[in-house]
Amino acid sequence: MSVQAQTFLNWELLLIDDGSTDGSDAVADRCASNDPRIVPMRTSGRIGAGPARNVGISMARGRYIAFLDCDDWWHPRKLELQLAAMGRLGAAFCVSPYTVCKVDGRPIRVQEVALPLTRRRYLLKRCVIGCLTVLIDVNKLGPFRFPEHLRRAEDLVVWVELLSRCERLGYAATSTEAALAFYRVHAGGQSSGKLQHAQAHWRIYTRELGLPWSLAVLCFASYVINGVLNRLRPLA
Repeated sequence: MSVQAQTFLNWELLLIDDGSTDGSDAVADRCASNDPRIVPMRTSGRIGAGPARNVGISMARGRYIAFLDCDDWWHPRKLELQLAAMGRLGAAFCVSPYTVCKVDGRPIRVQEVALPLTRRRYLLKRCVIGCLTVLIDVNKLGPFRFPEHLRRAEDLVVWVELLSRCERLGYAATSTEAALAFYRVHAGGQSSGKLQHAQAHWRIYTRELGLPWSLAVLCFASYVINGVLNRLRPLA
């Protein structure tokens, strides 16, 4: 398990089982019995990614919050290097590049993060933030939650809000240079998924964020163009 392999040892792992049927609950219990830093939690049925993350956020006791889905994994020095980067800058929000992989773990490409990382630049220049790379200092930025009425791209709303808080409160938002996480891509239904994801982005720009129509169009165009370019970019 990539969390247990971290060189930074003072972590708490909240394993949120959102209605799995593949025996994951037994694996979680077994891991928890061997490591007191692991706390398993089961939701009542399938509540979705955003609500499940909110369950973990509400249970978290530490100063920093990070996320990792069950089919992705972290570099062993992920937490160590991000905490060091945040300490150097007094940053409250840190991400990293990540490697996009096939189901069997073979790398496809590296998703980079363009700096500086600000709310406007994130929306317009697609400074892509992978949820599996985020590290948030809640002592500085305060409590946050994922919107539970959204089922796609709900993290976009959260990152925009947290970047806005960084700017308003005077904290840096930064990224490490090294790719510190690995995102696994699953085949099947990708065309319809991309269309639905694009529709979700448009609704978020216009409804959730309340952007002026002209700015929403620019953001959506940037999202589409950079999405295509990212998939054409060779492995770094």
